[in-house]
Amino acid sequence: MINRVYWTEEGQIKHQDFDDVVASLKFTHTLRKNPLVRLIATAINEDSIVGGFGVDGVENGKLPSGEPYGWKKRRP
Repeated sequence: MINRVYWTEEGQIKHQDFDDVVASLKFTHTLRKNPLVRLIATAINEDSIVGGFGVDGVENGKLPSGEPYGWKKRRP
């Protein structure tokens, strides 16, 4: 699996490839601290991933699979 991180810095589009998703996430965290970086995007070349990450939609309190959606934000 190849994970590519894209970002813009001073008007230039740059990218770096990673074999490890965790390493790419650490790298994007570092990029976010750089005030010259304006946009960060990640692309993963993995055939087994189909569709978007997370929930695609909740209708009438149910996920697309029909299961109930019960997540609630808990405040301390």
